[in-house]
Amino acid sequence: MKSEHFIWFIFYLMLSSNLSANQAQKMSANQVSIAIETISNSLVDVYVNPNKGALAVDSLKTKMNRGSFRDGADFHWFKNEVYNALRMTTGDNSFELIHNTFAIELISKHNDETAVKSQISSDGVGYIELKGSFAFGVNRELIASHISGLPTPSALILDLRTVDEGSIELSQTMLGYFIDLDQAIGLLQTNKGIEPIYAIQTPEFERFSDHIPLYILTSSFVSGPWELFIHALQESGRAVIIGEETMGLASIETLIQISEHITLSLTSGMLMSVKERISWHEQGVVPDHFSSSEKALDIALSLISERQ
Repeated sequence: MKSEHFIWFIFYLMLSSNLSANQAQKMSANQVSIAIETISNSLVDVYVNPNKGALAVDSLKTKMNRGSFRDGADFHWFKNEVYNALRMTTGDNSFELIHNTFAIELISKHNDETAVKSQISSDGVGYIELKGSFAFGVNRELIASHISGLPTPSALILDLRTVDEGSIELSQTMLGYFIDLDQAIGLLQTNKGIEPIYAIQTPEFERFSDHIPLYILTSSFVSGPWELFIHALQESGRAVIIGEETMGLASIETLIQISEHITLSLTSGMLMSVKERISWHEQGVVPDHFSSSEKALDIALSLISERQ
């Protein structure tokens, strides 16, 4: 995977699972039965593809009825048996079974230094840089303060090259600075169907005029809801994207407590574009102007200069 924080995430999932598996007590028949039942319910209620989820449930319960989940099995063996059933029936490799909450606690504590920098040049070009994690509400307020405090620019550069975690709600809020609220910015597919996603208005802020050119700088580390933000602006023709292809992570993962010691991570949603109803998952958002992330700012400034 391209993203450092995603590699970090997977590394600790694997590390914690392996460490805990080695130390785990044997699972009783009752514990196995409860775990299989809860996983099955999660596949029905949460998993993004209900048809494949139903196949996975049938596979798990068939294995259970045939006695494939033996009494006294350790967690590592149980996990492999569950993985085999889920992956064979769904073709999805994103499932993760985590023993205890060690990995989740580490992930919740992982919060890169967050920073927002804004400035405007003598010729009126605005520049806003977002760096680090923006998974928490207070950071949304930090972004809003910089955007609302920026004088009306002749052009605007939004630098996302070193941005980390975000959220769909934050992307919706930021898109409200640039796109009409009645314009769908993306689609979210869940097991209940496909629903449009709209921008969210920020109180007491009038969105940037369409006459102000917008340039977004990207890198291969940009992922998740930030890709929704970038793709929506590109698809609507509102922004020019410069830099590297983004990571390509359009899936929404949900953590479900299976038992006191086991947590399941599965895909609960998939983000898609409005016009073509396709996802950028595993492909990334393709920039309008390819360059290394290091040169993206220079290219943006050059494009702005050519317009003036």
